[in-house]
Amino acid sequence: DDTYVGLGAGGICHSSLATSWYRLTGSYPKLQQQGAHLTNIGNTSAPGFMQFSHPSTSGETISGNVGFNWGGSNTMWTTSIQVTHCGAYFVYYLPPSSSCTLAYMSGF
Repeated sequence: DDTYVGLGAGGICHSSLATSWYRLTGSYPKLQQQGAHLTNIGNTSAPGFMQFSHPSTSGETISGNVGFNWGGSNTMWTTSIQVTHCGAYFVYYLPPSSSCTLAYMSGF
């Protein structure tokens, strides 16, 4: 959803997220892949970006890491996730982040 979209730092935190499958909706229905090193965006201090590509075939599930950007590093903290291509959308198996002000990025 669009809850995590925006510029600047903020207090969004995914440390209490329940480990589960999630479908993102709204303006940014996909987790962002790593681009330039970015911090203090998306209403969080340490944004988490996928360090791999989305699966390209419907029905395909792949695993990879999300890197949380901080202190000049794209992977100051990492966590493993799964992504499934469901045809018109993706679903993500997400664990909670390891501490507060770490959040998965779906757009900014």
